[in-house]
Amino acid sequence: RRLALAGNARGQLGRRSDTEPPGPASHRRALCSRRMKSLLLPARGGRDDDGTVCPGLIVLQNPDGRLSIGLPPGVDLPPPPPSPRESFAASRDAALPADFDRAFHRHERCFSALLVSELIIEFIFNVLLLSVAKRSVGEVSALFTNIPHEALWRIFWGLFACEVTYAKVYYGLGFVAVVKSKPRAYNWFTNAAVFGIVAQVLFAYMNKLNLLIFLLRLASYVYAKFMRIQLERVSLLQSEY
Repeated sequence: RRLALAGNARGQLGRRSDTEPPGPASHRRALCSRRMKSLLLPARGGRDDDGTVCPGLIVLQNPDGRLSIGLPPGVDLPPPPPSPRESFAASRDAALPADFDRAFHRHERCFSALLVSELIIEFIFNVLLLSVAKRSVGEVSALFTNIPHEALWRIFWGLFACEVTYAKVYYGLGFVAVVKSKPRAYNWFTNAAVFGIVAQVLFAYMNKLNLLIFLLRLASYVYAKFMRIQLERVSLLQSEY
């Protein structure tokens, strides 16, 4: 029966092309009808309401690769399955621990408190450095008499400006990471923290190593790396669903 339906479809196309007057359009249609391939899908094993077996579908493949489907009279295609978007949010939330949000917000508050404490302590040390700047430059000038006094002041203010600029970038990236809660933001902050830690170690021979600031910066780096790993874990779990 399926072969008969396929033969009828081809015969109708052939009869239509024969009845039309010869021309480029009829020639092209006849050529396409000869190139069309009939693909027969297997019939379903179930029966219709009236007890007759539901015939299989007739699929014709056009020369350009498109498929044309032919249905017997009174046969409808089954509706598509429902979209899984409704259950996506529930599956994503079920993959996370129950208290993850509360624990992560608590870590964010602790990290913010660490940044604020470090900012206050570093501000106090900078104020103390400015208060004793004249005496420090005088002591260095007494040790290096061949360096002009004005050059020492320029070096001092240049180093102080670099330190203030780094502090702005460091704390700015830290608070941006807390607000956005993105792994990339925490990655930027950890890179800035590593740069500051290495710079303090390199300037230790100049008696510029502040041990308290160094330890606070190291703790901020470790904490930010922990937060980034947690966010990456959450994004990985969500991508699986």
